Amino acid sequence: MPRVFDPERDDPTVKLIKGVTTFFEEQKYKLSENEINEFIKQMLKRERYSQMVQKYLQNKIEFPDIIIKNSCSKGHFFFNTSNYPFQYFPSDYNQQKNEIILCKNQIRNLLELQENLDRELTLAYDHNVEKKDLSQDADFACSQIRACRVQLDNYKKLDNSSKKQISQTCARFLFRHKGPNQDKLPHDMWVRYTEKILDKFDYCYNLTYPFK
Repeated sequence: MPRVFDPERDDPTVKLIKGVTTFFEEQKYKLSENEINEFIKQMLKRERYSQMVQKYLQNKIEFPDIIIKNSCSKGHFFFNTSNYPFQYFPSDYNQQKNEIILCKNQIRNLLELQENLDRELTLAYDHNVEKKDLSQDADFACSQIRACRVQLDNYKKLDNSSKKQISQTCARFLFRHKGPNQDKLPHDMWVRYTEKILDKFDYCYNLTYPFK
């Protein structure tokens, strides 16, 4: 099948213009570091997060460090971006360092801040409290399903059916592109394996802890 020319993907000039435009939009709408820190401080005091915070305290587990960066990159305009942790979200959880990175230069408002922090807090909780190994496919997939759902809880007008459908799409996409062992299988086998791993979607989707 012949490849269709896509200017946004194939034309270097278009990609450069788009990249420069994105850069200036990020500078215009980004939150200040003080705004972010104050929001996080107040957010973690809410009842919704009380059970999560209490679990960390009860088990004497170190709460993940929240690092605010102002120079996150989705990748170079002209090269492959698949190895960049911020390609899909302006946040990332590193289980080895127990750090949540928030990209100040890519987060435009407090809603985006909260939904991204919620998803990374879910991954951190699964690793730290539930003792899940996010380098293993099954644990990674289940945590991503939960994280996709949790971030969508911030959209109060979203009905349950739509939330579930979007969460499923989100988890499938993330596991297919960020699954820890994807390099061990040919692409076609990996795609089929993805569907098999996500057979437990309903079970993981309904695990709503630690949020109230």
